[in-house]
Amino acid sequence: MKHSDKYNCEDALAFIHGALKLGSKLGLSNIRELLRRLGRPHEKLKFIHIAGTNGKGTVTTSLAAVLSAAGYRTGAYTSPFVYRFNERIQIDGTEISDEALARNTFLVQKACEAMVRDGLNHPTEFEIVTAVGLLCFAEEKCDYVALEVGLGGRLDATNAIENPLCTAICAVGYDHMQYLGETLGEIAAEKCGILKPGVPAVLYREQPEEAMAVIREKCAEMNAEIHLAAEPSITESTHLGSTFSAAGYKDIFLSLAGEHMVKNVCVTLEIIDVLRKKGVSIPDAAVYAGLRSVRHRGRLETVAENPLFILDGAHNADGICALCTAVKTLFSGKKIVFIAGMLEDKEYNKAMKKTGGLAEKLITVTVPSPRALSAEKLAEAARPYHKDVTAASSIKEAVEMARAADPDVIIAFGSLYMLGDVYSAVRLEPDMV
Repeated sequence: MKHSDKYNCEDALAFIHGALKLGSKLGLSNIRELLRRLGRPHEKLKFIHIAGTNGKGTVTTSLAAVLSAAGYRTGAYTSPFVYRFNERIQIDGTEISDEALARNTFLVQKACEAMVRDGLNHPTEFEIVTAVGLLCFAEEKCDYVALEVGLGGRLDATNAIENPLCTAICAVGYDHMQYLGETLGEIAAEKCGILKPGVPAVLYREQPEEAMAVIREKCAEMNAEIHLAAEPSITESTHLGSTFSAAGYKDIFLSLAGEHMVKNVCVTLEIIDVLRKKGVSIPDAAVYAGLRSVRHRGRLETVAENPLFILDGAHNADGICALCTAVKTLFSGKKIVFIAGMLEDKEYNKAMKKTGGLAEKLITVTVPSPRALSAEKLAEAARPYHKDVTAASSIKEAVEMARAADPDVIIAFGSLYMLGDVYSAVRLEPDMV
């Protein structure tokens, strides 16, 4: 194929998802070679590189919102998507177009095919998407890119970038242990792989002691100046967001629900301070405007009213804890129904135990993923902790059953991979929220 004009979005997604069968191979040699063949688009961009077990997506999207509000053309790279693939690559809060996705994926596909012809490994799905994102950001001449790590940090494809303006390590917890290590220290060490010599590092304040010791040690080795996120003072918190003060700012309204979101955004505020010290002009007004307007799909996201219907991608221990705190804080005394779906390699027993007693009814579903835990098996794990548990035959049935229970609040939580189907079942288009 000589030209990409006949290559459309469907072709692009078929190629990208077709690479799933190659699995996840951690390492940087492949992505570096792919980017070399694409003209090194990352070398034309300025990055803020963000790692962590929980909170990194929130920091990425909120930082991008503030930089856009300050007048900069800003890219945001996140994963996974919740409703639509294009969400993963955004410019000034807008998903890239199908045309941009097709155009740049075509270039990446040609480079991948050339690598295979030359006897090299075919890039993995995440390497392909990372390359597509970097091409899009370079094509759009972004002033800054908020770049979220996919998995870990040290060997993640995003770590092919070399000179970020700033790095950030968000909350470290247990997840992906088969790749990152069994202890918090080992996991933290992998996250710290994004640290660069002499580049400032912003840290989430409430790290576990074991993780923080490793992070401080790695920062010292890299001569990376530590900037610790501030402790916020929250004055009001509802399902629509929170009002808080921190780092010299008074009465910020953050349009993301949950006190944990406020703590995550304190990392964003510290990154802004670092960027200002590097000469980036970011007025206070842009901070207030950006945080008021930011949206983060699938994180305590309200998608319907009467009853209130909330989606949350809490799927690991810390995420479930944050969800439970939010439920107790925001919906005390309300009749709640949970819809839960999880992957088999997650700590689903702990999740069911932790959420026990918070809802009148729990409905389990099978996530649309090859790694899914069946609805029946999740229901079995839930029954010792939840008084009314039903396994639904489909996500659509689960939504209907939840509404039929006449609750005040329905909360669908667990794997991000199921939230798009829940969304469809609620019969809302993403742009209607």
